[in-house]
Amino acid sequence: MEHFGMCFFFVSLYFFSSLKYSSSVYTDADGCSASPLLPNRPFVVVWNHPTSVCEDKGIHLDFDKWGIVDNARDRFIGQQIALFYQLGKWPFYDSKNQPVNGGLPQLSNLQAHLTKIDADLKAHVWNATFSGLGVIDMEYWRPLYWTNFDSKSIYQRQSQDLARQRFPSYNKSQILEEAIKEFNKAARDFMSQTLQKVSTKRPQGKWGYYLFPRCFDASCNTTTIRNNDRISWLFQESSALYPSIYFKLATPKSSISNQIKQTLHEAFRVKAKYSSQNIPVVPYSKSQEGPYKMYQEMDLSLAVLQPANMGSSGVVIWGSSSDARAKNECLVLQDYINNVFGPFSRNVTNFFGNCSQQLCGGQGRCVRKDYERRYQEHLRESGRRHCLLPDDILFNERKEKAACNNVFDISRKKNKTVIEEKNKVLGFLDHIKIKFQSQFKLSDELSKDSLKLSKSVINFSVKSFKGNEVGNIFSSEKDSHNPVNSNLGDSSDSNSNLNPIPPINTFTPDYDFDDYVCKCYPGYTGIHCEHKRV
Repeated sequence: MEHFGMCFFFVSLYFFSSLKYSSSVYTDADGCSASPLLPNRPFVVVWNHPTSVCEDKGIHLDFDKWGIVDNARDRFIGQQIALFYQLGKWPFYDSKNQPVNGGLPQLSNLQAHLTKIDADLKAHVWNATFSGLGVIDMEYWRPLYWTNFDSKSIYQRQSQDLARQRFPSYNKSQILEEAIKEFNKAARDFMSQTLQKVSTKRPQGKWGYYLFPRCFDASCNTTTIRNNDRISWLFQESSALYPSIYFKLATPKSSISNQIKQTLHEAFRVKAKYSSQNIPVVPYSKSQEGPYKMYQEMDLSLAVLQPANMGSSGVVIWGSSSDARAKNECLVLQDYINNVFGPFSRNVTNFFGNCSQQLCGGQGRCVRKDYERRYQEHLRESGRRHCLLPDDILFNERKEKAACNNVFDISRKKNKTVIEEKNKVLGFLDHIKIKFQSQFKLSDELSKDSLKLSKSVINFSVKSFKGNEVGNIFSSEKDSHNPVNSNLGDSSDSNSNLNPIPPINTFTPDYDFDDYVCKCYPGYTGIHCEHKRV
């Protein structure tokens, strides 16, 4: 019975797709995935950890060797990534509940905020052609009134007090309605116009807010979807998405894995529904929890490999300055980068770089099929024909469709008209919904052990590339800090000083790419991104 239900799920997808998407699915001029942040690197690891103190102590953290991207002197703000904790003049209440810049967005001077942004960009991101990751970390309040709960509830109380002052004759219900309306509008104005300002002043930067999109419930479902849909304007105006996938090492790995998947599924859902398909998703992650608690391979398979499998353009590794102050802490970090984090990062980036070359002709990003199927459903739900892929490449026939061949054959024979079959499927919508959810769980279980997949990637890299020089797709140039030709966002091959990925015929990998599908970069289309758009 279970097999029948799964097969019925496949049959329903077949009929729906044949009804709605029988014509060419490659019709949009945009790409179906963001351009690589650096040439030949569909996935990059970006270091956003202020570890320059280690260099000051004579302890060199050799990021170049492992192809890890970092700012000059590992500052939070630089040419590769600009993380702004204080950009402009945000209104907020301080730790003593005292208003700063008006406290509420309703009471703050938006124009003064935008003017200060101009000054901040000139001082910290002086290069008008900045093309790196632009991250705005504003966590004082959230753009929807009801999401300012717990420690942020002061914004609800103060908004109601303001509405009560403005409309003394209103009853309690009217006061609440007015407070919600006024806060949401003012909050949107601040966040939206901030994005517009930075995008105008530094148009090549990839601008977005840290933590957005975020989950507001454990499974990232009902509450999360409703709240994120209400701030669709934020995702429409962002040129990059920066969700957070931080986790604590003491949390069970199964819980961590599920939360990361759900968080990134939500990020890709809002991208499919609201954003350009050309914008990157770059989650914020970590590699340590305190000075001496470092993530090991199993942890990194969740923090680094999982986002790559799901189609992220990279991950940003954040860390606190308190993690590397003493000399011994720097020595521990140096050893960790050279023996664990660096090799793991390089293996993952090599794997996806070579998958891009072999499967997509170097013109697309590899995404694991089970995750892409879910993304495709979001495209269908949103009515976006662009970037839909044929079912026969989204499913592994040997693993998933072989058992259903008979069901498909019988269905085709009994198919008097497509409409009749569609009506049959519609009669089982509730059943499909249940099986649809369980199918994604099953898909994850096909390679559910993240460590097992991580080892496959590592084995692939080790056996495919004999030595760092051959396997390293990154530049070994000494002048990699603030480099001229390898800034994030510079995907022009003609301007690249990066070592190319080794030709396909120089090795025979023991891991194939059957579980992956191509998402084409702008300017290319086709199953393997083999066609250049005219």
